[in-house]
Amino acid sequence: MSSQTSLTGVAVSSGYVSLLHVSDTGGLHATTARQIYDGDGTASCLFLATEVAKFTLGTDSGDDFSIGAAATILQIEGDQVNCLLILDGTTASDFQISDGTDVMLLIESDVDRFTFTGKAGAGSDFIIADGTVDRFTYETDTNALTINFDGTAGSDLQISGATEVLFLLESDDGTLEINLDVSIDDAQSLTMGVASNIVLDTATGTKIGTAASQKLGFFNAAPVVQQTKAGHGDWGAISNAISAMVELGLVDAV
Repeated sequence: MSSQTSLTGVAVSSGYVSLLHVSDTGGLHATTARQIYDGDGTASCLFLATEVAKFTLGTDSGDDFSIGAAATILQIEGDQVNCLLILDGTTASDFQISDGTDVMLLIESDVDRFTFTGKAGAGSDFIIADGTVDRFTYETDTNALTINFDGTAGSDLQISGATEVLFLLESDDGTLEINLDVSIDDAQSLTMGVASNIVLDTATGTKIGTAASQKLGFFNAAPVVQQTKAGHGDWGAISNAISAMVELGLVDAV
């Protein structure tokens, strides 16, 4: 195919195939997109109106729509129905969605970071839905995060490690399974509701305190280490045992 970037001085009879025209004798319509043809009647995948532009892809390999300069930045593949946004990993190579004033969505390719920034007003939320129900909602005005399951088996929240599920919340039976060590920060409490129980296994059992030096207290008594016979008269009298129980808070002082 020969190159012809200018039609200056080219007769219409020899250069008309390089001209583009719309499919309607009236030219471009305001809102209805007209298909674009070249001079010999070959249809293109481009449709134009004065207020509308439409690009229609075929379904064969290579039927792609690309935007880019030295490299492709955005590519839509007609045969795979894929839309690819290609960032080059440099500091300024970002993808942004803005409301005209503030950046609401930012993908920074140099640090592999995805940031959603909602405004503080009611209704300015980040939502993931299944088409009918909001499953994940972050409300920016209240800083509330809501995860909504449908209550069926398999509608669960999972956090997994390399080989196993570490955290599993099953919405169908309301159980929470934790498969890792749990630490509660300093000066924090664990509160159980009315008629809540601690259920233990019947095979190996459970320890309360894994070393004699760990401190424990009952009924608001100051926690103490394991009580020893050396500190209570070698358990020579009942009063020695009672003294140890008082230390633990199991009975009140005599």
